Amino acid sequence: MRALLVRFIIALTVLAASSGVLLPAYSQDQRSPESDRALLASPWKGTWVSSKGYLYSANARLRVAADFSVEGEMAWVLERSPREEDKAKLGFGGTEYVRGSYDPRARILRLEGYRKDDPNTILGLDKYHLVLADSDQVLGGITWNHGDWQGLLSLLRVPNR
Repeated sequence: MRALLVRFIIALTVLAASSGVLLPAYSQDQRSPESDRALLASPWKGTWVSSKGYLYSANARLRVAADFSVEGEMAWVLERSPREEDKAKLGFGGTEYVRGSYDPRARILRLEGYRKDDPNTILGLDKYHLVLADSDQVLGGITWNHGDWQGLLSLLRVPNR
């Protein structure tokens, strides 16, 4: 059942990312693109899972420029691995540096890892196609995952304190 749900979410995300028909354009009653810039700059916390059995926890910080180009850092912690040789590395972390762009009309964030600080060799660089939910509290979607596009990232906005 979980695999079916994951496939459904991935399919829906891919469909939304490739077709502007399903995604609403901004109207006067909806949030402005500028407010999305501030939302994306909030801290985000969540998880990444792959169909291969990996699980990472994530903390993301993003900066969105006036032209909606994006840069940021994703701090990862390895929580689960299917590889026996990784068992000693559970709980270890590293940082992936990402950049890309945000489409405010579709609310789609596309990022790509370009560098990493990974002293424990637990990370790979990834590509991300994420959607900012209408609730403004969830940022999630699919990741390249070494070419199979079966990584799934789900981030929740950390409230300002």
